[in-house]
Amino acid sequence: MPKECHSCRVYDPRNLSLVEKNEWHWLSCVQGHGGREFTLRHDQIVLTLARFLRLAGAPTSVEPKHVYSETGKQPDLLTILNHKAYLIDVTIVNPTAPSNLVHAQKLLGAATEAEKRKIRKYDELSSQQNYTFIPFVIETYGGIGRKAQTFLDALSVFTHDNMTVCSRFDVVNGLKYAIACSLQRGTCLIAHESYVMKQHNKFVM
Repeated sequence: MPKECHSCRVYDPRNLSLVEKNEWHWLSCVQGHGGREFTLRHDQIVLTLARFLRLAGAPTSVEPKHVYSETGKQPDLLTILNHKAYLIDVTIVNPTAPSNLVHAQKLLGAATEAEKRKIRKYDELSSQQNYTFIPFVIETYGGIGRKAQTFLDALSVFTHDNMTVCSRFDVVNGLKYAIACSLQRGTCLIAHESYVMKQHNKFVM
């Protein structure tokens, strides 16, 4: 990989050593190409969650249109487990990003901090409309936030109680495996596009 980040489109000499300063820069750069690949990775995990929730027999809506607020906030999923409505918003956080290093000194520290930010963002919306909000946070290297783990436990109980065609092992563990695959594919896409951008800029400049 190059020592400078062409994706940031910042060519000031002071910024050419971004990758030297932070070798994981590619995994948190959302400038240039980054936003597109980050969005693709996020959306794939949202769709994976929706697929397994429906497999478990839970009514699920992606980007529910009837959940709204004056601020325009919109969660990724609305699902119902045992007559309890959940709003879910998926976040992928990179614990090795410079802004997260302080929190990442603890196990799942970056995920926990991201959960707090999401709860503050959606607290008013969920309380006004009587939803239980779940910040479904995943760390870039595979760690799953505690709130997400709690939700997966509730999904396991729901699957067992409703005696669906698939066992709770198939649903919950299958979901974890599918999320891991989507996460890794998305991360590889981000790294690959960074390299492609580097090659493109080398010929253009």
